[in-house]
Amino acid sequence: MADVIEWAGNLTQGLSQIINMFYPITCKFATSENAAIQQAAVFGIGACARTYGVHFKAVSANSIKFLMNLINQIGDNEDLQCVKDDAIGAVGKIARYSLTQDVNEQNEVLKYWIQYLPCKNDEEEARNIHDNLIYFIQNQNPFISSKSDLCMQIFQACVSRDSDYSLPERKILSAQAYEWLKQQQ
Repeated sequence: MADVIEWAGNLTQGLSQIINMFYPITCKFATSENAAIQQAAVFGIGACARTYGVHFKAVSANSIKFLMNLINQIGDNEDLQCVKDDAIGAVGKIARYSLTQDVNEQNEVLKYWIQYLPCKNDEEEARNIHDNLIYFIQNQNPFISSKSDLCMQIFQACVSRDSDYSLPERKILSAQAYEWLKQQQ
């Protein structure tokens, strides 16, 4: 279902109807005993935020609260670290795509989000999270800009661990963001 929302969502009509239908189901499955179902569900929350952008704002506050609680409940539980990474990713997607019209609200979410970076258990989501960090750096988000030392540490951890950073387009984006961060110090 998350794939349908993520890849076909912009082609559908009645965004609020889809969000109102999909969101409660997703939240229900995000509390499943099955880690794979839980992971897919929290990914779905992020997919909704990414696809529907500001239209997702109506449920973004509840989503963030729900995801924050889930992240804190998971803590260091080894069996649920990929779920935690996807939940952290969903929080970042909400900040990037749904809270674009309110920098103060976006910054409040980013204060929470950045403390959990870098993510390392779900490699695909970790790349998405890092891409969102690059986005906030390139767009000179005031809160992220004030955390240049922390962002540098996150970059170093990501680049040293992920072979995808050797791809030319990722190298360029990372290098540009890294240079900008160095200038902020």
